[in-house]
Amino acid sequence: MILDTRLVIAAVDFTDEGWQDTIAHAAHHARTREVGVHLVHAVQKTPWLLRKVLDDDSVTSLENEQRQSAERRLSDACATLKEGGVEASFEVRTGKPSTEILGAVTKKDAGLLVIGRGTTTSATAMLVGGTADRLLRASPIPVLVRGPNAPADIRHILVPTGLGPSGSQALARAAKLVDPEQGGTVSAMHMVSLPGIMRAYSGDVNKLRAAVEAQARQELEAHVSAIGAAHVSPVLRPIQESQTPDQLILAYARAHEVDLICLALGGRAFTTGPMIGRVSQRVIRALPCPLLALPDAWIDQKLGR
Repeated sequence: MILDTRLVIAAVDFTDEGWQDTIAHAAHHARTREVGVHLVHAVQKTPWLLRKVLDDDSVTSLENEQRQSAERRLSDACATLKEGGVEASFEVRTGKPSTEILGAVTKKDAGLLVIGRGTTTSATAMLVGGTADRLLRASPIPVLVRGPNAPADIRHILVPTGLGPSGSQALARAAKLVDPEQGGTVSAMHMVSLPGIMRAYSGDVNKLRAAVEAQARQELEAHVSAIGAAHVSPVLRPIQESQTPDQLILAYARAHEVDLICLALGGRAFTTGPMIGRVSQRVIRALPCPLLALPDAWIDQKLGR
């Protein structure tokens, strides 16, 4: 069960070939929580360049056609969900997608937002996608980024953690999402590296590496122990100079058949600001499974900031 018993909102983007998969993931988690699904699509205002060459009636007609098409698709999707026993509703908004979707989240007092992975072009190689990126950073509630496969029950969760308060929140949340009596487990993964120090160190590099890893392991074990859940286990991964954190995260997730990656977007391991961190971006672009992102606003609320 993901998080709480409030409504699940699915952000539907018809330019995403997997938009129906986004709805399927939302429905799966709504069904396990016995709550409804609300589908939201935002029709963007006609770009200014088109407004320069089209008259007002043509612009209005174009936007109405987009809206009506979206309403037909979402109505059909809701009918299918209801046939499957999931209460469903929808709305089509007009405006900037991220703003309108977040407006729906607030209006509906939702507990979980489900999105696709967005699109990546050569011009936005370091972005998950404009709307997805903004939702991940600005959402007041947890965001589930759908995986590449059909939704499934969650038994093994991977939590990359920087050992700070945000990481503790992610671990505590993940521990509640699986049932240890049903074999549910959580892996708390911390990565450590010293490439800059090692290049300048004149002593025994192997001894230094071992000492640093031992200290990191001690801190990680204390971090996990503070959660007070026996089904949460520490996983320490040294980062070699030829590796990147996202590669280690993805490799572990694939090798151990992880069902969900849960991470806090804030904290020592991730950058803050208008965009999510590069590690998060790279992980999301190559997800082998769904990812539950805990945005800064949600973390701050839990920490009473």
